[in-house]
Amino acid sequence: MTCAKLFQGIPCQHSNGTIGSLVNLSKLSEVGAALNQNGVRTEMFWVGRGPMIGCLGCGACCKTKRCFYDKDSVNGFLDKAGQFDGFVFGSPVHFATISGTMKFFMGRAFFNTLHDNPFQGKIAATVVSARRSGTTSALDQLNKYPVHRGMPLASYQYWPKTMPPSDHSAGTMDGSSSRTFGLQRSAPCPARSS
Repeated sequence: MTCAKLFQGIPCQHSNGTIGSLVNLSKLSEVGAALNQNGVRTEMFWVGRGPMIGCLGCGACCKTKRCFYDKDSVNGFLDKAGQFDGFVFGSPVHFATISGTMKFFMGRAFFNTLHDNPFQGKIAATVVSARRSGTTSALDQLNKYPVHRGMPLASYQYWPKTMPPSDHSAGTMDGSSSRTFGLQRSAPCPARSS
């Protein structure tokens, strides 16, 4: 069975935070439901509520294959990353960028895989959520991590960005399009050459 990790860049499972966080959780859940409907097992992952530090560039992970800082969720995520065939990374937009927690997490998780890459060749999709603006620059920032690790990015008919229902305008993912996005991502992939 194919399985996908839905990665939520908000601090907790039941966010009482920003509108962007709530919309992002909702859209990832819709994508997950569509993937499940098509036989793809999904698992939601949250970055966690505790303090998150950015990559210090110390190089310890090059020797140990783990980040020296083990007080957050990065190493736990990397321990399970090899079990998944694809990833959907989602983040709320804060000041036209991905959330600070998400940036620190992605920086450490993806730098840590520099020499032992569990992501190579696995499908990645990204989605960002905002109250109003900043989605395109945040999406560009979020896309850089999977591309740098050799992950093909799943495309869609427009930018995978979401906004609250009252703010849907042309080019945002409403409920039906996020479900379609999930169904399209779960279609059989062409065989990878060895």
